[in-house]
Amino acid sequence: MIHVTLSLPEETALALKVTPEQLGGEMHPAAAVKLYGFGKLSTCKGCRSDQVFNLGARAYLQILLEYILYQLFPSPLRSW
Repeated sequence: MIHVTLSLPEETALALKVTPEQLGGEMHPAAAVKLYGFGKLSTCKGCRSDQVFNLGARAYLQILLEYILYQLFPSPLRSW
């Protein structure tokens, strides 16, 4: 497995209202969504391997669903 080190200012976690540990945990789903948005990672490819960003197929699809719904219905309806 490839390990990537990312350095962020401490203000990043404060601005997002999360702890540094939570921020680290958010990086995998964020990267998966971004690569999906760029067309670099398909739903099929993400579901076939449990090793894509350490997410299982179900979690990967849930994250993509939330992303797509957020694109269609921004903030006010996103309170679920």
